[in-house]
Amino acid sequence: MTTKKAGFDLSSIALSDAATEIELTHPITSERLGIFVSVYGKHSSAFQDYTRRKANESLKRMAAQRRRGKDEEPPTVEQIESDAVDLLVACTAGWRGMVLDGAELAFSAEAARKLYLDKRFPFIREQVDEAVGDTQAFLKG
Repeated sequence: MTTKKAGFDLSSIALSDAATEIELTHPITSERLGIFVSVYGKHSSAFQDYTRRKANESLKRMAAQRRRGKDEEPPTVEQIESDAVDLLVACTAGWRGMVLDGAELAFSAEAARKLYLDKRFPFIREQVDEAVGDTQAFLKG
């Protein structure tokens, strides 16, 4: 026989590792665009796997440079920006309703990277980035 414990059940607010879907909005009018992007949150396995992989790569580079008696070269601004986009790509599970230049844009990691780097649509990258960081959107309860 299982007895219930008094108090708040933390599992009711546990974070989900699953992706959540956001609808993109017009950057000026906030009108819903009918374009949906599925993203993983900052506490998800997808986010953590990417950040751990990048940290491990950096540590290996640092160790190799030290063995050669050199300091590691700091990353360029372009590399930091590229890594930020790669993280968003790693946290993007898919999309629907995405039409670009008159044709449906099928989801792929490559298509996501190109879209997030497209200077015509900075609001897409900004909204996806905000969604990844929105912990409340990933609560199970």
